[in-house]
Parts: sequence; C-alpha cells; structure tokens
Amino acid sequence: MPTASTAKTTTTRKRRTRKTTTPKSTAKVIKEIQAVLDAPTPKSLDKVQPTVKKTPVKRTPKAKVSTPKYQQPVEIKKVTETKATKVRPAKPNLTIADYTADIKVRWEIHQWETQELWNDVVKGYNNAKPFVIKSVDYVKESYNRAFN
Repeated sequence: MPTASTAKTTTTRKRRTRKTTTPKSTAKVIKEIQAVLDAPTPKSLDKVQPTVKKTPVKRTPKAKVSTPKYQQPVEIKKVTETKATKVRPAKPNLTIADYTADIKVRWEIHQWETQELWNDVVKGYNNAKPFVIKSVDYVKESYNRAFN
C-alpha cells in the first residue's frame, strides 16, 4: 500500500516587486515630445480641421507682496508666570441656619417627588392589570384546549 511522503519541502514564495522605470531627465522628455510635434503630418490629416471652441479664461489678479530689503530682528521676550496666591475669604457667605433651611426645602421636594412617583406607578399598574389578566386567561384556556 503506498504511503504519503512525510518529508516536507519548504519553498519561499516569490514576492511581486513593483515595476520601476529609469528616470529620464526632463530635457530628454521635452526633446522627444518636441520631435513628435515637429514631425510632418500625413496629407490625410491636413484636410481635417478640428473645431475647438475657445472660451475666455478668467484669471484672478495676484496680490503683489512687497517685502523690505532689511527687516529688524524680532525681540524675544522671556515669559515668567507668577502664580496668584489664594486668599481665604474673611467670612463665609452662608450661615448654619441657611444650610438647615436649604436641607429642609430639599427634603420636602424629595418627599413630593417620591409621592408623585408612587402615584404614577399605581396608575400604570391599574392600567396594565386588565390586559395581564386577559392574557393569563387566554394562555390557560389554550393549554386546556390543547392538552386536556
């Protein structure tokens, strides 16, 4: 019975390199283009007259920038930052009575918000209750019809 060879041959894949072209000087390229343009054209092409529509090109005037011949050097100033020292106020703005009055008002607001939340939850329960009862009854009846 033939067996597969266990020896592995590893070959590295050739990677594709980018095509490179030898750089031509611009003078050579210009000479080649000029030679093509100066070459005599065939007589059949002399009869053809191209129709080229000339449209005026709007050019924006360039602003002329005049720079003086000599500019004085810019003086570089060193910046030194001084940290402002914090000063404690002489007297606090609020007294203890102000704080206690604020706490009492906040507690009343909290009480009112929780009462409104509870009322909303009760209304939601009362609105959802008939639909839940109806769906539970439907599931019970369907089960009894199918399996009893």
